[in-house]
Amino acid sequence: MTATEPMSSPLVEQAKGVLMLRYGHGSYESLATLTQWSHEAGVTLQALCRAMVSGICQGRVGPEDRHVVRWLEQRLRGELPGPVAPPVPAPRSDGEVGRSSRRSAPDITMVKRWRYASAVHAARALETGV
Repeated sequence: MTATEPMSSPLVEQAKGVLMLRYGHGSYESLATLTQWSHEAGVTLQALCRAMVSGICQGRVGPEDRHVVRWLEQRLRGELPGPVAPPVPAPRSDGEVGRSSRRSAPDITMVKRWRYASAVHAARALETGV
């Protein structure tokens, strides 16, 4: 078994797909998130991915995964930390503060629900071969 093999297993790939659907991130960001979460939860990457795919997506929670599944549920309900807010516009030469070109952020509550539901649906479809 090589050092990179656990990071490229089918189980890890499925868990990455769940995060890609949930948060709209790419493959590398999803792997980094899974790795960080495994360190925070104090479990191996494989154990975390098993808890996500089997426990959360497929609803089969084993006794050894119960605490990790609960921990993951809390994490998946939140958002990943985003980029730092842009700085306040600097005063112009005439003393006025420049008007911000930023628009207000849209309400993404429905988008978050859709991503989570889609991830669960996709995992179940993979399991049944649909």
